[in-house]
Amino acid sequence: MHFQPNDIRRALQSAPAPQKKEREAAVLLPLIEKDGELFILFERRALSLRHQPGDIALPGGGIEDGETPLEAALREVREELLVNDSQLTVLGEIGTESGPAGQKVYAFAAELKDYRGTFSPAEVDRVFTLPLSFFLTHRAEHYRGSFVARPIENFPYDRIEGGKNYPFAVRDYTIPVYPDTAPLIWGMTARVLERFVKRLLGGSATV
Repeated sequence: MHFQPNDIRRALQSAPAPQKKEREAAVLLPLIEKDGELFILFERRALSLRHQPGDIALPGGGIEDGETPLEAALREVREELLVNDSQLTVLGEIGTESGPAGQKVYAFAAELKDYRGTFSPAEVDRVFTLPLSFFLTHRAEHYRGSFVARPIENFPYDRIEGGKNYPFAVRDYTIPVYPDTAPLIWGMTARVLERFVKRLLGGSATV
């Protein structure tokens, strides 16, 4: 088969736009007032979920086509906690984090009023709260991790230079953990909390 430059140009112009490897996501940090003190609401993800079952998380999920990150975060909160828009007052954007594979996660904070402990069992195993003051006075510990772009086992290693010892790309990242929390708060949830506290303290890294 023989191609001319114009043939290649036409083929590339008609090609579909490249798709993102992973959807971007958005989470919302819900704040509930109890007896004059603010508490952060957390979820334990349903054990039936395929992705991170049983993990401690903030309400959130993937951003659908046509949604802004904030719209996605609010939709996920409504679906997971079975609340309505009138109960939510958005306080602002916390910032954007990146997962170990590079996925962007947008985080927002909102006050949640008149919450009655409702949630969707299909997505949430249980909910609980911890005082905001705890995170203002306790540091997260940090552990080093790495994400390796390594092919599956039936990859033809014997036909590339270096074989299984080929230096595949490695992305280094840190995993924050709040060791004094039960259940343990770590990973992306802890990362969002750290950024939130830093914003509250005016950018100071000292907690």
